[in-house]
Amino acid sequence: MSLVLDSHTVFASLDHRTGPWLEEEEARAIAHVYRIRSRFNAVVPSIARLPPEVLLEIFSWVHLAEDSHMDTRWIAVSQVCQRWRNIAVSKPSLWSRLAPWSGEFLSLCAARSGNHPLTFQWENDDAKYKMLLAYSSRCSSINVTLGEPGVMEQFTSDFCNAAQPWSQLESMTIELDEEKSEIDSPSFPKFLCTPDMLPSFPRLQFLSLTNVFPSLWTTISVHGKSLRTLRLFNGSVNVERAPLTSFWDMLSSLPMLEELFMAYVPTAYLLPEGVTAYTEPERTVNLSRLRILRVDMPCSSDMAYLLSPLQFPDTAVLHIERWDRETEDSVLAVFPRDLLRLSSYLNSIETVQLARTTDELGIDSVALVAYRSNVPCSRIFAHCPSDSDSAMIPMVLRNSLLQLTHVFQALTALELCLHSFNVRGITSSEWVEIFRTLSSCLKMLTFIGSDLNDQARTARDIEDLRFFLRFFTEHATSGLLEVSGMEDSSEPLRDTILPHLVRLDLVNLEQSVQATLREDVLKYLSSRKAASLPSTCEMYFESERWDVESESGTHATPSTPPLISEFPDPVSV
Repeated sequence: MSLVLDSHTVFASLDHRTGPWLEEEEARAIAHVYRIRSRFNAVVPSIARLPPEVLLEIFSWVHLAEDSHMDTRWIAVSQVCQRWRNIAVSKPSLWSRLAPWSGEFLSLCAARSGNHPLTFQWENDDAKYKMLLAYSSRCSSINVTLGEPGVMEQFTSDFCNAAQPWSQLESMTIELDEEKSEIDSPSFPKFLCTPDMLPSFPRLQFLSLTNVFPSLWTTISVHGKSLRTLRLFNGSVNVERAPLTSFWDMLSSLPMLEELFMAYVPTAYLLPEGVTAYTEPERTVNLSRLRILRVDMPCSSDMAYLLSPLQFPDTAVLHIERWDRETEDSVLAVFPRDLLRLSSYLNSIETVQLARTTDELGIDSVALVAYRSNVPCSRIFAHCPSDSDSAMIPMVLRNSLLQLTHVFQALTALELCLHSFNVRGITSSEWVEIFRTLSSCLKMLTFIGSDLNDQARTARDIEDLRFFLRFFTEHATSGLLEVSGMEDSSEPLRDTILPHLVRLDLVNLEQSVQATLREDVLKYLSSRKAASLPSTCEMYFESERWDVESESGTHATPSTPPLISEFPDPVSV
């Protein structure tokens, strides 16, 4: 731009002339140039001055957000100006996701991707997809979606006849539409293995299969050296079910496995209908590197049978969902009867939160989150009928509470979400049984309120808390009459509930609840003293120490904050 020339260059030819007028003219010209430059920059959008790193991030997100792998809108975004075009062309990864565009455009993308690994998007068996096979040796990831009858066999043929080997392939996702596809499991091994049963993909680390499975699970075993993630989802009822022994053999051959997702896999119906008892397996399948285990199945007994030989590290994270809505079984019924193989994992869990949840689809569940060192390590969901008046949910909650100490033998803390319970749906005698099973271990108990600006909900929280406080008071002193003619004993009475409780937390409650419950809390604490319980129970309200005996109800900051967590929603596979 001629008006924005450097003034030093303009006056360079006059450097043989001297005088103050020259310095004044030069200063005036420089000021004029700065005014023009600032006026010009004022009308240039700020986005035009974004650094290349930010622009590349924007281009990448636009690329990932496209509705179809055939979309090229991200290219239009990157072509706003020459600077943007140059930045986009300089980033090989932007051009590495290939789809069956025209031959010229496909060649252009392959060239601009440089040596960057390629990702293939393959849909059905249209002849145009065969153009991708020319770049098979550079492919590191392939996503295949097949939805027409008979396409699996044709895809297998095309895939195996690629001109170059799939030597760089690290990730494979194959999905068949269960409503349209003919699931042809015998064709499955043809592209996973060579004729001499050597791995076709020696670097494969991620394998996801939906509605297509091998006739023998050992087909996957040949990739055991490097496979780290295995995802299996079955949406069809017609697929032939492979023997469970073969499935366990396959897991045993995957020493590097870190993530295992199973949803309605072909081992879903393991036991005959109506049969819940099974023989514990003698073998142990040690998944020593497992980080995440996700299992979705209809029946608790089938899941328990599937998990019965498994052993995994204490650091693993479990996510289990049971979809049989017609059972009152405990949430924890998904674990095998013999907990010896899982004892190290289960006995590291110290805190459990139990609640009723409703996800975005309106599905009701009884949900349990287990914590190790204040970090969630297990999420277990038992889906129930979506009926607020259903008697099944209280029964699932009751049975789950009764089983806690059997499964988690190191349990010391329990969190109960009040809005999850129809407290009166569980009888007083059942609550006695529940808290007696917890009395030997429980040291911290938390009641979580509704946290809603709803007077009716607050009144319900107060009613439920009063029930528990009076219930605890009654059973702290109920045995005193039995020993009225005897000397006082320092031992807790045999009918006393929660003798080892040292901390009771009330959280997510309106401030008015504190004053309303003060008298009931005082009676409970007095009953504990009268029963000569060995430990002193401290009260906390909204994460602060509650000095109940002080009329002002003053608070002091606790030395260790209570463990209160927002309950997670179920996640999809």
